[in-house]
Amino acid sequence: MSLDTLVNLKTRLGITGSADDALLTLLQDSADTVIDNYCDRAFAGGTYTEYLPGGSEFLHVRNYPVDAVTSVKVDPTRTFGPETLVAANTYVVHADRGVVQSVVGPFLPGDRNGLVNAEVR
Repeated sequence: MSLDTLVNLKTRLGITGSADDALLTLLQDSADTVIDNYCDRAFAGGTYTEYLPGGSEFLHVRNYPVDAVTSVKVDPTRTFGPETLVAANTYVVHADRGVVQSVVGPFLPGDRNGLVNAEVR
């Protein structure tokens, strides 16, 4: 899915005919790919599995806004078996910002005890 419509692109370029639609669509697709790669994010949406460091109670997902989080797993060995599943009632999802926030402490405890940013909800 393109970041903008072909109609909008043609309006901005002052093009009224359809003779160049195929070329404009190719250029539009190329621009979308460059933007996705530059931002390291997929703007078209989809289903993603992301691996993030867990030393804080905040996980900043790359592809947002978020419609749903299927599961969160925490495993320092990175095998992510069923025993590493985090209970859904121990985190909240800030969908528009792409943040998953633990309400019980860092996702992967280290030297810190408790919530680092307890006042942030």
